[in-house]
Amino acid sequence: MTRSTWSPHGPAPGPAPPPPPGLLNKLGLNLSEMIPLFHLDPAGGISQRELAQEWSCDPSWVTNRIDRLEELGLAERRVSPTDRRVKEVWLTEEGRARRAKGMAGFAKPPAVLLALPTADLEDLARIMAKVEAADATS
Repeated sequence: MTRSTWSPHGPAPGPAPPPPPGLLNKLGLNLSEMIPLFHLDPAGGISQRELAQEWSCDPSWVTNRIDRLEELGLAERRVSPTDRRVKEVWLTEEGRARRAKGMAGFAKPPAVLLALPTADLEDLARIMAKVEAADATS
């Protein structure tokens, strides 16, 4: 099965899927730790204010989640290079590694799909392309 059949370039219509079974245990995280980890950019920092705006949540929730990621050694706060009054959140090396491992876990198709015959997977890919195209026009 191609990766595009299971993990299209954009988000699928509807709510986000739950993590694959066992992924949280493999990462050593719970869901409320995994979500913010996945939303941090592995290549750069972002201010907590920007995170609160991006996540449409109260800044205190962002502080709580980033505190937890710091405790786990997955993120760190740094002074912004453009404004010393602003602290940015950056992933640590371990944070980038666990994020990559988690993203790979989400990209892996469930066993039930892997067991389908190639013709069924091709049909599924064709159907999902139609769903994606319809979602893009709405």
